[in-house]
Amino acid sequence: MKSLTIVSVKCIKPSSGIDSVAQSIFGVIGGAIGGAAAVVGASVSGGLLIAATGLATAGGASTGVSVINGLDHFFAGADELYIRVNGSKVWPSGKYKDINSQQTKDVGHTLPLEGKVKIQLWEYDVVSADDLLGYLELGQDHQTGSFTYLVQNPGEGSIYEINIKIS
Repeated sequence: MKSLTIVSVKCIKPSSGIDSVAQSIFGVIGGAIGGAAAVVGASVSGGLLIAATGLATAGGASTGVSVINGLDHFFAGADELYIRVNGSKVWPSGKYKDINSQQTKDVGHTLPLEGKVKIQLWEYDVVSADDLLGYLELGQDHQTGSFTYLVQNPGEGSIYEINIKIS
């Protein structure tokens, strides 16, 4: 039987500091403020919509959107990362580990590669439900060796590398 080791996880881009519920709320508020900006509010991703004025470009996007997207840096920070395999938390031993952009965390968790294995990266949230940052599914027919996979959740804005070894 093969074994799977989650060697490490690298954060390429942490998740947005503003969750999708907040984005939706501010999108509605921005639409009401900006009149025709309701379309702009719906298209904002990963940013805080503070106000959308009548400064629309030919493409229908407000110049305020670029400012809003930039504000996300004030809300984003380290992800509070933990890992689940097939629905069970396997790392870390505490609630989570802080991980910033371009930072790598050694995991070193080994398990049998039986059937399908689903590795999920999660961010711990105190106020709302935890956020899925990305996942990787592997089957027992996966070849042996060392591999790096890119996982992401566009809704959260997160991008991660998962380094594994199959032997």
